[in-house]
Amino acid sequence: MAAHANQPSLYPLELVDAAVGTRVWIILRGAREFCGILRGFDEYVNLFLEDVDEYTYSEEGIEKQHIAQMFLNGSQICVLAAAPTLDGSQQLGCAYVPSPTT
Repeated sequence: MAAHANQPSLYPLELVDAAVGTRVWIILRGAREFCGILRGFDEYVNLFLEDVDEYTYSEEGIEKQHIAQMFLNGSQICVLAAAPTLDGSQQLGCAYVPSPTT
């Protein structure tokens, strides 16, 4: 679907760039999820995260593990979204305010 004439186009990597410095939720292929602060990424969406909680789901339940810093392979990512904050709002993209086009 085409963007409206008065709205600027956003590219996926621009949205990821806007999320740098915020807490993101990442769902991988398989039964693993991560929630951490996005510190950087590359054109393949390989991610560098800090203060990460890893959630592994199995028949026995959910296992949570804390990781100080990690790199995450972009080819395994299914979903990258804003992590909910304590007040229930979401952060992803809040730093990005597109300039109006005239």
